[in-house]
Amino acid sequence: MRLITSLIAILAIHGFAFPATIDVPDNFPAIQDAIGAAVNGDEIIVRPGIYQENIDFLNKAITVKSEHGPDVTTIHGMSHEFSVVAFKGGEGRDSVLDGFAITNSRSSGIVCISSSPTILYNHVFDCDDSNSGYYYRGGGGIHCQESGSKISRNIISSCYGIRGGGGGIYASDSEGLEISENYICDNEVTAGWSTGGGVYCSGGWFIISNNIISRNWSSWDGYYYTDGAGGGLSLSGGSSSGDLAVVSGNEISYNQSVQGGGVALGRDVTLSDNDIFGNFADVAGGGICYGSSSIILNNRICENSARYGGGLGNDLWKARSDSDLAVIEGNIISHNDAALGGGISSGMNGFAAVNNVIFKNKRHLQKHGQRGRWDLEF
Repeated sequence: MRLITSLIAILAIHGFAFPATIDVPDNFPAIQDAIGAAVNGDEIIVRPGIYQENIDFLNKAITVKSEHGPDVTTIHGMSHEFSVVAFKGGEGRDSVLDGFAITNSRSSGIVCISSSPTILYNHVFDCDDSNSGYYYRGGGGIHCQESGSKISRNIISSCYGIRGGGGGIYASDSEGLEISENYICDNEVTAGWSTGGGVYCSGGWFIISNNIISRNWSSWDGYYYTDGAGGGLSLSGGSSSGDLAVVSGNEISYNQSVQGGGVALGRDVTLSDNDIFGNFADVAGGGICYGSSSIILNNRICENSARYGGGLGNDLWKARSDSDLAVIEGNIISHNDAALGGGISSGMNGFAAVNNVIFKNKRHLQKHGQRGRWDLEF
């Protein structure tokens, strides 16, 4: 007994604190008050209710978790000058946000700036970036810069990228970002730099896996050639480390844009084992618009439509070099529809197609003045 008492006294002298559980509103009336009192390792349990506040994790390695999930526990942003939830102090994966409805922000629902938290089981909705500063624009639902966050098992819906790309999620220069097992639906980008209705990633390397990305929209205001790219998912830039981005195992369905109704590829990426169907592009690439030396491998690309390349179409706005040749291998490409190239259409450059199953794609007759384009039709 004396030994235990002495050990506790030594730990207290050296500033060691045992992890504590803090209850809201039992111990503190507001979530931010509880975060202010917490130390690394603590867990904050939030009981059902609507909490009208904006919170900041203050660079603390803590878990903020709802007791009974997002259906009954809401963080409702009170100031449009700030995101509802902020990670801006260098937080890591041991800073966890778990199980909340996040809503009513005009500066993105959640922001991760030079921080890499874990974001689980939340429902982010009715948020946009209309009030975000110039350097923080993009990502109505979640905005990430230089972030290796884990974003998993969330619902991100009815969010808008008004000042930048990524209606649901925006990420720039984010090394090690993981976006997995989320339902990203009914999001939209609507103004300048409108790319990636569901998700837009620029630079960095990342893994996007096992998500449902559906019914998102990227519009075009005619200002930038990149506007309207990637109704579901748009990727651009590259990684400073040279690591390849991976997009695998996703359902990408019923999205709409000008180019790349489902996916717009503007960088090197491995796009594999995805189910890409029911998407529409006004111009090129109903399922996928490829404009880089991507590897498009073992996907099911079906029932998409566009003017050029119902299943896959080349980026019409950019000329590419031979080194930008896309590799299209082992895919099922069927029942797509276009004026030119029901299955695949190549624009200014070609592609290497190997061991694909391409059948029952349809070309509908339409007058056109395009030159130097050819169709692959079955």
